[in-house]
Amino acid sequence: MGPAPFRCCVALCCGVIAAGANATARAQDASPEAATADFDRGVLLFEKDDFVGAIEAFERADRAHHAATITYNIARTRESLGQAQLAYEAYEAYLAEAGAQAQYLDAATVALARIKARATRLRVETSPPGAAVHIDGILVRDKSPSTVLVFRGRHRVEVDWGGVFAARDIDAAGDGQPLSVSIAKPEMRNPAQPSPAPKAPSPRARPPQPEAGDVMAGAGFSLNYTALVVKEAPSVAARQDPNAPDYRNASLMFGAVIEAGYAFTPRSAIMARFHCGLGSTEKALFSLGAASLGYSWRASKRWWIGGGAIAGSSDKDIGATYNPLVGARSDDKIEFVSHVTVGPTLELRAILDDSDSGEWHLSMNPSLLLGTAQGQSTFYVPLWAGYRWY
Repeated sequence: MGPAPFRCCVALCCGVIAAGANATARAQDASPEAATADFDRGVLLFEKDDFVGAIEAFERADRAHHAATITYNIARTRESLGQAQLAYEAYEAYLAEAGAQAQYLDAATVALARIKARATRLRVETSPPGAAVHIDGILVRDKSPSTVLVFRGRHRVEVDWGGVFAARDIDAAGDGQPLSVSIAKPEMRNPAQPSPAPKAPSPRARPPQPEAGDVMAGAGFSLNYTALVVKEAPSVAARQDPNAPDYRNASLMFGAVIEAGYAFTPRSAIMARFHCGLGSTEKALFSLGAASLGYSWRASKRWWIGGGAIAGSSDKDIGATYNPLVGARSDDKIEFVSHVTVGPTLELRAILDDSDSGEWHLSMNPSLLLGTAQGQSTFYVPLWAGYRWY
Protein backbone atom coordinates (compact mmCIF):
# COMPACT_ATOMS: atom_id res chain seq x y z
CA MET A 1 0.00 0.00 0.00
CA GLY A 2 1.43 3.40 -1.04
CA PRO A 3 1.70 6.48 1.16
CA ALA A 4 -1.43 8.11 -0.25
CA PRO A 5 -3.78 5.16 0.39
CA PHE A 6 -2.23 4.71 3.83
CA ARG A 7 -2.89 8.34 4.74
CA CYS A 8 -6.48 7.97 3.54
CA CYS A 9 -7.04 4.93 5.73
CA VAL A 10 -5.57 6.71 8.76
CA ALA A 11 -7.77 9.74 8.16
CA LEU A 12 -10.87 7.57 7.76
CA CYS A 13 -10.16 5.66 11.00
CA CYS A 14 -9.58 8.91 12.87
CA GLY A 15 -12.87 10.27 11.52
CA VAL A 16 -14.78 7.17 12.66
CA ILE A 17 -13.22 7.33 16.13
CA ALA A 18 -14.01 11.04 16.44
CA ALA A 19 -17.60 10.49 15.32
CA GLY A 20 -17.99 7.67 17.84
CA ALA A 21 -16.58 9.84 20.61
CA ASN A 22 -18.94 12.68 19.72
CA ALA A 23 -21.92 10.32 19.67
CA THR A 24 -20.90 8.96 23.08
CA ALA A 25 -20.56 12.48 24.44
CA ARG A 26 -23.99 13.43 23.11
CA ALA A 27 -25.52 10.27 24.63
CA GLN A 28 -23.95 11.10 28.00
CA ASP A 29 -25.17 14.69 27.79
CA ALA A 30 -28.69 13.47 26.93
CA SER A 31 -28.79 10.92 29.76
CA PRO A 32 -30.08 13.30 32.49
CA GLU A 33 -32.81 14.60 30.18
CA ALA A 34 -33.84 11.09 29.14
CA ALA A 35 -33.81 9.98 32.77
CA THR A 36 -36.00 12.93 33.77
CA ALA A 37 -38.54 12.15 31.06
CA ASP A 38 -38.73 8.47 32.04
CA PHE A 39 -38.88 9.35 35.73
CA ASP A 40 -41.80 11.77 35.18
CA ARG A 41 -43.59 9.11 33.12
CA GLY A 42 -43.05 6.57 35.91
CA VAL A 43 -44.57 8.94 38.48
CA LEU A 44 -47.61 9.52 36.24
CA LEU A 45 -48.15 5.78 35.67
CA PHE A 46 -47.75 5.09 39.41
CA GLU A 47 -50.46 7.62 40.24
CA LYS A 48 -52.73 5.83 37.74
CA ASP A 49 -52.02 2.48 39.49
CA ASP A 50 -50.20 1.17 36.39
CA PHE A 51 -47.39 -0.30 38.47
CA VAL A 52 -46.04 -2.54 35.69
CA GLY A 53 -45.59 0.43 33.36
CA ALA A 54 -44.20 2.53 36.22
CA ILE A 55 -41.45 0.04 37.12
CA GLU A 56 -40.39 -0.16 33.47
CA ALA A 57 -40.15 3.65 33.25
CA PHE A 58 -38.25 3.98 36.55
CA GLU A 59 -35.74 1.30 35.54
CA ARG A 60 -35.14 3.00 32.17
CA ALA A 61 -34.52 6.26 34.03
CA ASP A 62 -32.10 4.52 36.38
CA ARG A 63 -30.14 3.02 33.49
CA ALA A 64 -29.93 6.40 31.78
CA HIS A 65 -28.81 8.33 34.86
CA HIS A 66 -28.73 6.71 38.30
CA ALA A 67 -30.02 8.66 41.31
CA ALA A 68 -31.03 7.62 44.81
CA THR A 69 -34.50 9.14 44.34
CA ILE A 70 -35.14 6.74 41.45
CA THR A 71 -34.16 3.81 43.69
CA TYR A 72 -36.71 4.97 46.29
CA ASN A 73 -39.47 5.11 43.69
CA ILE A 74 -38.50 1.66 42.38
CA ALA A 75 -38.89 0.38 45.95
CA ARG A 76 -42.37 1.95 46.28
CA THR A 77 -43.46 0.43 42.98
CA ARG A 78 -42.09 -3.00 43.83
CA GLU A 79 -44.05 -2.90 47.08
CA SER A 80 -47.22 -1.94 45.20
CA LEU A 81 -46.66 -4.88 42.85
CA GLY A 82 -46.55 -7.23 45.84
CA GLN A 83 -42.84 -8.01 45.36
CA ALA A 84 -41.83 -7.89 49.01
CA GLN A 85 -38.22 -9.07 48.68
CA LEU A 86 -37.32 -6.76 45.79
CA ALA A 87 -39.03 -3.83 47.53
CA TYR A 88 -37.15 -4.52 50.78
CA GLU A 89 -33.81 -4.72 48.96
CA ALA A 90 -34.53 -1.48 47.06
CA TYR A 91 -35.43 0.41 50.27
CA GLU A 92 -32.20 -0.85 51.87
CA ALA A 93 -30.19 0.21 48.81
CA TYR A 94 -31.74 3.68 48.95
CA LEU A 95 -30.87 4.15 52.63
CA ALA A 96 -27.34 2.82 52.12
CA GLU A 97 -26.76 5.22 49.23
CA ALA A 98 -28.55 8.31 50.55
CA GLY A 99 -27.32 7.97 54.12
CA ALA A 100 -28.55 9.77 57.22
CA GLN A 101 -29.46 12.89 55.22
CA ALA A 102 -31.78 10.98 52.87
CA GLN A 103 -34.79 13.00 51.72
CA TYR A 104 -37.13 10.05 52.37
CA LEU A 105 -35.28 8.63 55.37
CA ASP A 106 -38.34 8.30 57.61
CA ALA A 107 -40.60 6.95 54.87
CA ALA A 108 -38.07 4.31 53.80
CA THR A 109 -37.41 3.25 57.40
CA VAL A 110 -41.14 2.87 58.07
CA ALA A 111 -41.54 0.93 54.82
CA LEU A 112 -38.85 -1.56 55.84
CA ALA A 113 -40.56 -2.15 59.20
CA ARG A 114 -43.94 -2.47 57.49
CA ILE A 115 -42.71 -5.08 55.02
CA LYS A 116 -41.06 -7.14 57.76
CA ALA A 117 -44.23 -7.05 59.85
CA ARG A 118 -46.62 -7.91 57.00
CA ALA A 119 -44.53 -10.35 54.96
CA THR A 120 -43.80 -14.03 55.47
CA ARG A 121 -40.14 -15.06 55.59
CA LEU A 122 -40.18 -17.98 53.16
CA ARG A 123 -37.28 -20.46 53.20
CA VAL A 124 -36.93 -22.68 50.14
CA GLU A 125 -34.88 -25.87 50.52
CA THR A 126 -34.19 -28.30 47.70
CA SER A 127 -32.80 -31.79 47.40
CA PRO A 128 -30.13 -31.59 46.11
CA PRO A 129 -29.33 -27.95 47.04
CA GLY A 130 -27.93 -25.37 44.66
CA ALA A 131 -30.99 -24.95 42.45
CA ALA A 132 -32.11 -21.63 41.00
CA VAL A 133 -35.29 -20.45 42.75
CA HIS A 134 -38.11 -18.42 41.18
CA ILE A 135 -40.92 -16.87 43.27
CA ASP A 136 -43.91 -15.83 41.15
CA GLY A 137 -41.63 -15.92 38.11
CA ILE A 138 -38.93 -13.67 39.64
CA LEU A 139 -35.44 -15.15 40.09
CA VAL A 140 -34.20 -15.12 43.71
CA ARG A 141 -30.66 -13.82 44.10
CA ASP A 142 -29.37 -16.80 46.14
CA LYS A 143 -29.57 -20.41 45.06
CA SER A 144 -31.25 -22.93 47.36
CA PRO A 145 -31.42 -23.01 50.27
CA SER A 146 -32.63 -19.42 50.02
CA THR A 147 -34.82 -17.11 52.08
CA VAL A 148 -37.16 -14.52 50.58
CA LEU A 149 -39.91 -12.19 51.85
CA VAL A 150 -43.40 -12.67 50.36
CA PHE A 151 -46.66 -10.87 51.08
CA ARG A 152 -49.87 -12.58 52.20
CA GLY A 153 -51.55 -14.74 49.59
CA ARG A 154 -50.81 -17.61 47.21
CA HIS A 155 -47.37 -17.79 45.60
CA ARG A 156 -45.76 -20.14 43.09
CA VAL A 157 -42.31 -21.51 43.98
CA GLU A 158 -40.33 -22.89 41.02
CA VAL A 159 -36.84 -24.40 41.15
CA ASP A 160 -34.42 -25.24 38.34
CA TRP A 161 -31.57 -27.76 38.51
CA GLY A 162 -29.99 -26.81 35.20
CA GLY A 163 -32.94 -27.73 33.00
CA VAL A 164 -34.85 -29.96 35.44
CA PHE A 165 -37.79 -28.09 36.91
CA ALA A 166 -40.20 -28.55 39.81
CA ALA A 167 -42.87 -26.24 41.22
CA ARG A 168 -45.21 -25.90 44.19
CA ASP A 169 -47.93 -23.43 45.22
CA ILE A 170 -47.82 -22.14 48.81
CA ASP A 171 -50.14 -19.94 50.88
CA ALA A 172 -48.37 -17.28 52.94
CA ALA A 173 -50.08 -15.85 56.02
CA GLY A 174 -48.20 -12.56 55.69
CA ASP A 175 -47.91 -12.07 59.44
CA GLY A 176 -44.16 -11.85 59.83
CA GLN A 177 -43.84 -15.54 60.70
CA PRO A 178 -41.42 -17.96 58.93
CA LEU A 179 -42.56 -20.61 56.46
CA SER A 180 -40.46 -23.43 54.98
CA VAL A 181 -40.95 -25.44 51.81
CA SER A 182 -38.84 -28.37 50.64
CA ILE A 183 -38.78 -29.51 46.99
CA ALA A 184 -37.03 -32.64 45.71
CA LYS A 185 -35.54 -32.93 42.26
CA PRO A 186 -37.80 -35.05 40.02
CA GLU A 187 -36.44 -37.91 38.00
CA MET A 188 -36.19 -37.30 34.27
CA ARG A 189 -38.46 -39.83 32.54
CA ASN A 190 -37.27 -38.83 29.07
CA PRO A 191 -34.14 -36.70 28.76
CA ALA A 192 -35.13 -35.79 25.21
CA GLN A 193 -38.25 -34.03 26.55
CA PRO A 194 -37.25 -31.91 29.55
CA SER A 195 -39.84 -30.15 31.64
CA PRO A 196 -40.92 -26.78 30.28
CA ALA A 197 -39.30 -23.67 31.69
CA PRO A 198 -41.31 -21.83 34.34
CA LYS A 199 -43.63 -19.12 33.08
CA ALA A 200 -43.71 -15.79 34.82
CA PRO A 201 -47.23 -14.94 36.00
CA SER A 202 -48.58 -11.45 35.70
CA PRO A 203 -47.55 -9.41 38.73
CA ARG A 204 -50.31 -8.75 41.27
CA ALA A 205 -50.71 -5.17 42.34
CA ARG A 206 -51.24 -4.24 45.97
CA PRO A 207 -53.42 -3.05 47.54
CA PRO A 208 -56.26 -5.04 45.83
CA GLN A 209 -58.94 -3.04 44.10
CA PRO A 210 -62.15 -3.80 42.23
CA GLU A 211 -62.13 -4.36 38.49
CA ALA A 212 -64.53 -2.67 36.10
CA GLY A 213 -67.85 -4.51 36.24
CA ASP A 214 -67.27 -6.01 39.70
CA VAL A 215 -70.13 -6.20 42.19
CA MET A 216 -69.18 -4.81 45.60
CA ALA A 217 -70.74 -5.41 49.02
CA GLY A 218 -70.00 -4.49 52.62
CA ALA A 219 -71.31 -4.48 56.18
CA GLY A 220 -70.38 -2.96 59.51
CA PHE A 221 -71.47 -1.53 62.86
CA SER A 222 -72.04 2.16 63.49
CA LEU A 223 -72.07 4.77 66.22
CA ASN A 224 -74.47 7.50 65.10
CA TYR A 225 -74.80 11.11 66.23
CA THR A 226 -78.27 12.52 65.59
CA ALA A 227 -79.74 15.92 66.39
CA LEU A 228 -83.00 17.72 65.58
CA VAL A 229 -82.57 21.01 63.74
CA VAL A 230 -85.37 23.41 64.73
CA LYS A 231 -87.00 25.37 61.90
CA GLU A 232 -89.88 26.84 63.94
CA ALA A 233 -89.23 28.23 67.40
CA PRO A 234 -91.45 26.80 70.14
CA SER A 235 -94.20 29.00 71.54
CA VAL A 236 -93.66 31.35 74.45
CA ALA A 237 -95.76 29.09 76.68
CA ALA A 238 -93.63 26.11 75.72
CA ARG A 239 -90.42 28.02 76.45
CA GLN A 240 -91.73 28.96 79.89
CA ASP A 241 -92.81 25.39 80.65
CA PRO A 242 -89.87 23.50 82.21
CA ASN A 243 -91.52 20.19 81.25
CA ALA A 244 -91.92 21.15 77.56
CA PRO A 245 -90.24 18.79 75.08
CA ASP A 246 -86.73 19.75 74.06
CA TYR A 247 -86.65 19.51 70.27
CA ARG A 248 -82.94 20.26 70.24
CA ASN A 249 -82.11 17.12 72.18
CA ALA A 250 -79.26 15.22 70.48
CA SER A 251 -78.71 11.48 70.76
CA LEU A 252 -76.09 8.83 70.22
CA MET A 253 -77.36 5.67 68.58
CA PHE A 254 -75.82 2.30 67.88
CA GLY A 255 -76.70 0.67 64.60
CA ALA A 256 -75.65 -1.29 61.55
CA VAL A 257 -74.84 -0.50 57.92
CA ILE A 258 -74.95 -2.70 54.84
CA GLU A 259 -73.96 -1.63 51.33
CA ALA A 260 -73.89 -2.92 47.77
CA GLY A 261 -72.58 -1.39 44.59
CA TYR A 262 -71.15 -1.64 41.09
CA ALA A 263 -67.61 -0.66 40.04
CA PHE A 264 -67.33 1.37 36.84
CA THR A 265 -63.51 1.42 37.07
CA PRO A 266 -60.98 0.28 39.69
CA ARG A 267 -61.32 3.73 41.31
CA SER A 268 -65.01 4.60 40.95
CA ALA A 269 -68.28 2.95 41.90
CA ILE A 270 -71.93 3.64 42.63
CA MET A 271 -72.98 2.44 46.09
CA ALA A 272 -76.32 1.91 47.84
CA ARG A 273 -76.27 1.91 51.65
CA PHE A 274 -78.86 1.06 54.29
CA HIS A 275 -78.57 2.54 57.80
CA CYS A 276 -80.46 1.79 60.97
CA GLY A 277 -79.96 2.98 64.53
CA LEU A 278 -81.58 3.01 67.94
CA GLY A 279 -80.65 5.05 71.00
CA SER A 280 -82.03 6.75 74.09
CA THR A 281 -81.33 9.54 76.52
CA GLU A 282 -82.94 10.39 79.83
CA LYS A 283 -85.72 12.28 78.05
CA ALA A 284 -86.23 10.50 74.78
CA LEU A 285 -86.12 7.42 72.61
CA PHE A 286 -84.71 8.01 69.15
CA SER A 287 -84.70 5.62 66.16
CA LEU A 288 -83.74 6.18 62.56
CA GLY A 289 -83.73 4.22 59.31
CA ALA A 290 -82.31 5.53 56.04
CA ALA A 291 -81.12 4.47 52.58
CA SER A 292 -78.64 6.37 50.41
CA LEU A 293 -77.38 6.20 46.85
CA GLY A 294 -74.10 7.85 45.94
CA TYR A 295 -70.91 7.91 43.92
CA SER A 296 -67.61 6.73 45.48
CA TRP A 297 -64.19 7.66 44.13
CA ARG A 298 -60.83 6.29 45.27
CA ALA A 299 -58.81 9.45 45.81
CA SER A 300 -55.65 7.60 46.89
CA LYS A 301 -54.39 4.22 47.98
CA ARG A 302 -55.96 4.65 51.46
CA TRP A 303 -58.90 7.02 50.94
CA TRP A 304 -62.34 6.91 49.29
CA ILE A 305 -64.53 10.02 49.03
CA GLY A 306 -68.02 10.54 47.61
CA GLY A 307 -71.48 11.96 47.92
CA GLY A 308 -75.10 11.45 46.98
CA ALA A 309 -78.65 11.54 48.32
CA ILE A 310 -80.20 9.92 51.39
CA ALA A 311 -83.84 9.20 52.24
CA GLY A 312 -85.07 8.14 55.65
CA SER A 313 -87.34 8.55 58.63
CA SER A 314 -86.60 9.23 62.29
CA ASP A 315 -88.86 8.83 65.32
CA LYS A 316 -88.36 10.61 68.63
CA ASP A 317 -90.51 9.93 71.68
CA ILE A 318 -89.99 13.02 73.83
CA GLY A 319 -91.10 13.04 77.45
CA ALA A 320 -90.46 9.32 77.85
CA THR A 321 -90.48 7.74 81.28
CA TYR A 322 -86.93 7.16 82.51
CA ASN A 323 -85.97 4.05 84.49
CA PRO A 324 -82.43 3.91 85.90
CA LEU A 325 -82.24 0.19 85.12
CA VAL A 326 -83.44 0.12 81.51
CA GLY A 327 -83.17 3.74 80.36
CA ALA A 328 -85.91 5.65 78.56
CA ARG A 329 -89.24 3.97 77.90
CA SER A 330 -91.89 5.39 75.63
CA ASP A 331 -95.08 6.88 77.05
CA ASP A 332 -98.33 6.91 75.11
CA LYS A 333 -97.75 10.50 74.03
CA ILE A 334 -95.41 10.68 71.00
CA GLU A 335 -94.12 14.23 70.52
CA PHE A 336 -92.21 13.72 67.26
CA VAL A 337 -92.66 11.35 64.35
CA SER A 338 -91.13 12.17 60.96
CA HIS A 339 -92.26 11.26 57.50
CA VAL A 340 -89.83 9.88 54.95
CA THR A 341 -87.63 12.76 53.79
CA VAL A 342 -84.58 13.24 51.61
CA GLY A 343 -81.36 15.19 51.79
CA PRO A 344 -77.65 15.22 50.92
CA THR A 345 -75.03 12.79 52.23
CA LEU A 346 -71.23 12.65 52.01
CA GLU A 347 -68.69 9.82 52.26
CA LEU A 348 -65.22 9.82 53.80
CA ARG A 349 -63.59 6.38 54.08
CA ALA A 350 -60.13 5.46 55.40
CA ILE A 351 -58.70 2.04 54.49
CA LEU A 352 -57.30 0.43 57.64
CA ASP A 353 -56.08 -2.85 56.11
CA ASP A 354 -56.60 -4.93 52.99
CA SER A 355 -56.68 -8.57 51.91
CA ASP A 356 -57.00 -10.47 48.66
CA SER A 357 -60.79 -10.11 48.67
CA GLY A 358 -61.38 -6.59 50.00
CA GLU A 359 -60.54 -4.10 52.72
CA TRP A 360 -61.26 -3.10 56.31
CA HIS A 361 -62.29 0.51 56.67
CA LEU A 362 -63.48 3.29 58.99
CA SER A 363 -66.13 5.49 57.35
CA MET A 364 -68.16 8.59 58.10
CA ASN A 365 -71.31 9.66 56.21
CA PRO A 366 -72.55 13.11 57.37
CA SER A 367 -76.19 13.46 56.24
CA LEU A 368 -79.12 15.85 56.62
CA LEU A 369 -82.77 14.70 56.37
CA LEU A 370 -84.56 17.89 55.39
CA GLY A 371 -88.01 19.15 56.37
CA THR A 372 -89.29 16.44 58.68
CA ALA A 373 -92.56 16.71 60.60
CA GLN A 374 -93.34 19.64 62.90
CA GLY A 375 -90.77 21.86 61.17
CA GLN A 376 -87.82 19.66 62.11
CA SER A 377 -84.84 18.32 60.16
CA THR A 378 -82.50 15.58 61.33
CA PHE A 379 -78.72 15.93 61.29
CA TYR A 380 -77.32 12.41 61.07
CA VAL A 381 -73.61 11.46 61.26
CA PRO A 382 -72.86 7.71 61.31
CA LEU A 383 -69.30 6.66 62.11
CA TRP A 384 -68.96 3.01 61.19
CA ALA A 385 -66.33 0.31 60.84
CA GLY A 386 -66.69 -2.67 58.56
CA TYR A 387 -65.43 -4.72 55.63
CA ARG A 388 -66.00 -4.24 51.90
CA TRP A 389 -65.77 -7.21 49.53
CA TYR A 390 -64.74 -6.96 45.86
